[in-house]
Amino acid sequence: MKNYIKNKSGYIFFLKNLHMKNILRIFEALK
Repeated sequence: MKNYIKNKSGYIFFLKNLHMKNILRIFEALK
């Protein structure tokens, strides 16, 4: 169970990271 939680938090971190990159890319395109 602990391993599952660790993987899940890593996955959420990965998604947030991807989301931030997309926001930055859109922001750069709008400038």
